[in-house]
Amino acid sequence: MRKITTLFLALTALIPTLSAKKVNMAEQPFFPIYGHNMLWLIDEEMVKDQVDMGLTMITIYGDQQELDWCEKYGMKTIIYRHNGIDKYIYNSGEADMEQNLINMVNTYKDHPTFYAFQVTDEPSKRVYDNYAKVYKTLKTTAPKIPIYTNFFPSWSQPNQHGFTDYEEYVETFCKLFAGDKKSQPFIYDNYCNKDLRLKPAERLASFLENLDTVERITSKYGLDFWVTVLSSQHDHYPEPTAADLDFQVFTSLAYGAKGIGYFITNSHQNLNFQGGPFNFLGDKTPTYYNLRELNFRVRQLAPVLEKLKFQGAYYSLIMKDKAAFKKYPMHKALPGKLVKSVVSDRGNCSFLVTELKDDKGDVWIFVVNLSLENIAHFTPTLVEGKTLQHFNSYTGQLFPKTYVDPWLRPGQGKLYKVVDK
Repeated sequence: MRKITTLFLALTALIPTLSAKKVNMAEQPFFPIYGHNMLWLIDEEMVKDQVDMGLTMITIYGDQQELDWCEKYGMKTIIYRHNGIDKYIYNSGEADMEQNLINMVNTYKDHPTFYAFQVTDEPSKRVYDNYAKVYKTLKTTAPKIPIYTNFFPSWSQPNQHGFTDYEEYVETFCKLFAGDKKSQPFIYDNYCNKDLRLKPAERLASFLENLDTVERITSKYGLDFWVTVLSSQHDHYPEPTAADLDFQVFTSLAYGAKGIGYFITNSHQNLNFQGGPFNFLGDKTPTYYNLRELNFRVRQLAPVLEKLKFQGAYYSLIMKDKAAFKKYPMHKALPGKLVKSVVSDRGNCSFLVTELKDDKGDVWIFVVNLSLENIAHFTPTLVEGKTLQHFNSYTGQLFPKTYVDPWLRPGQGKLYKVVDK
């Protein structure tokens, strides 16, 4: 025990220790981290608080006052569907559609805070033709502006999305977006990780299956994807814990997501939307502080994340999780190309391990603790001559190669660079 303690102290002496300081989130790099404001109108103080929470983009109705507040605090905006685009999805035969859409684009496109238009939510095959007309009109008028559309999750049924299966649904819209791949992400939401009707491990496996499917199809068409995750109570889904938030965000980033959204960022007097970052009184809730700390880590990772391209996902599962994951055969077990194994030292945690490559050809590894209850300490085994170098998401720096930092909180993920020993 004394030898282990001495070794630990020697290693930690090499790790930089920073004094606590007040963090100005606006100084952190931009990464699409968007919050859905709905059911009430935001005010200037809430814009400021959402900037401080680490969001880089929020949905707004599009009033001039809202735009001015967002410009003042450096927040990007998604113009919410209150703008009336939705009506053309369900009735594109209106004679004034094209001119009205062009006028709307011209109203916002030069404003410094404007980032995207929200067109509709969860479109089905029934509205595909109308959606395509609206999409093409907007893209012709402003080719570089993303069209924000939130698509169905993988647990949706044909009677909802209208296609033979979910893969056909995703692929159909990806084909439409393929010509605009530099400016158009595929965006979807999935809250099944909080679906209490499923067994705990199955909730996680279903969430991960959706990531696997969307990554595979979007990469086929050269598209980025964003994931909208749960940040409040909604329907039968309870409000998320810190571990739930970490799990949703870090698994999404591990699969190569280039944007993270939160539904929703406020609470409502209606019992269907509670426990968001702000309660109905406008006060900050515990979720606010959990998201602030999480968003800070994401934005410290942002300079690396934007350069990473997903190469493959692998799993190291303990016995109690294997049965649930058997329903989703796309979950491959380790070894990967460079990582032979990742083992929980106490045998109490499963892991997601993804391999990613940057624009210089260097390989990075994301390791996510899939336990939402247990702290993980893991031992990695790589191919001969390679080791992991931890990229710290609090400092935004690589740690010395002599310390891997194998500790993961419940649901937490960490990024590592593969380097020579």
